[in-house]
Amino acid sequence: RGNASNWETPGKVRNKLTTVRKSYHMSGNAKDFVAEFSLPTKGGSTTKLWMDYEEYLHMLDFKEECEMYYWYGQKTYDANGHTYMKDENGQPVIVGPGLLEQIVNSDTYSTMTETKLKNIIGDLFYGMTDAAQKQVTLYTGTGGAREFDEALKSHFSSNSWKVGGENRFITGSGRSLGLTGYFNSYEHTDGHTINVVKLPLFDHGAVAQARAKHPTTGYSLESYRMVFVDQSNYDGQNNLQMISKKGREAMRWCVAGSVVPRGFDSSSSRASDVDGASVHMLKTAGIALKRFDTSLDITCVAS
Repeated sequence: RGNASNWETPGKVRNKLTTVRKSYHMSGNAKDFVAEFSLPTKGGSTTKLWMDYEEYLHMLDFKEECEMYYWYGQKTYDANGHTYMKDENGQPVIVGPGLLEQIVNSDTYSTMTETKLKNIIGDLFYGMTDAAQKQVTLYTGTGGAREFDEALKSHFSSNSWKVGGENRFITGSGRSLGLTGYFNSYEHTDGHTINVVKLPLFDHGAVAQARAKHPTTGYSLESYRMVFVDQSNYDGQNNLQMISKKGREAMRWCVAGSVVPRGFDSSSSRASDVDGASVHMLKTAGIALKRFDTSLDITCVAS
């Protein structure tokens, strides 16, 4: 008898999508309130109608809440798919896992160095032999972007080898000098390219506001969070995907009373007898990390 060899076949992991809803209400004459000053709206334009500005803020709140779920969402169902959180009608409230819950690898740091970057990235992506177009994106806040830049500059300044005869960080001449040049990418010796993307949610989101402050800068420790996401291609598909339920990618409707909100068809018939109206937004979607063991979540523990 010959020796048997181990073998493996593809598997399937099931997640559930998250439904996010947001509503706002207005009184019958709110849409005609005029402010004494100009208010910003989408696209850089301005308006003096107060309700236009309020609707713009409600849309931004809805988008931020969706993004919060895509990153920090905690699933509300067990291993058997049973959901125990119910709404007022007895229907299950389903929240799928956010990106951070899907990443199984985690680590901590106090001060980032090039050596730590090289080691953790090399160890983590050592098994990416079947990846096409290897790409790793580092999502972080303002603090993490600074740590990344300072780690590479410290490594560069502490080594004797340098590119001579080229002006990379200093501009101008004489009394008019300027300092420029900041690192936002890192090419690993194993062939992985790390691109830095600043995520405002890590700076100003609800989680960032609730976390402790960095002892040196005073920024939220969440701003120093570094999430390395494997966005390579496997078998012709992106490893990171946004999945939306057909027909519920982005829904927005109104319940008209005495008035019809702007942007909706005006009609003589009304759905409500309220002196006002309401607008409702809904989105059913989720983030799918198809290979969840090739990404890494690093949090800062400086104290």
